[in-house]
Amino acid sequence: MTWIIGLCIFAAGLLLGWLVTRFSPMIGGKHYQLANELKQQQTASTQLKEDMEGCLNKYAQTMTDIAEKASMAAEDAKKQQLKLHHAKTEEADEGLAYFGGDTEHLLKNTKPAQSETKSATETPSEAAPLDYSDDKMGIFSEQEKKQK
Repeated sequence: MTWIIGLCIFAAGLLLGWLVTRFSPMIGGKHYQLANELKQQQTASTQLKEDMEGCLNKYAQTMTDIAEKASMAAEDAKKQQLKLHHAKTEEADEGLAYFGGDTEHLLKNTKPAQSETKSATETPSEAAPLDYSDDKMGIFSEQEKKQK
């Protein structure tokens, strides 16, 4: 008889356990709901983390590309500046290419005019324009005649 009582208690325990597990979400459904929300939040968090890592990697790659292009642009600018400097010095050496080779040669080899060299060595009174007369004119010439 103890066997039968033991089996009945065991069967009643199984049935009671099954009923408790079956209806416990209805009683403690908040716990299961929070557990499901936690899982969803964790998966969303890991997805966001992966997306952010991808975005930051793209950003870092873009910045390195910009840095490389900037350094290349700086090198090109230096090269162009050197070319421009050399071109300016060559233009200065070429002189006046507008007139042609023979005229340019003559212009380079001509000496400065004498008037320029005279005006630098003469005093201001001696450096009068050449179209003025040395003799006194007008009222001043009459005064000179009266004095003589």
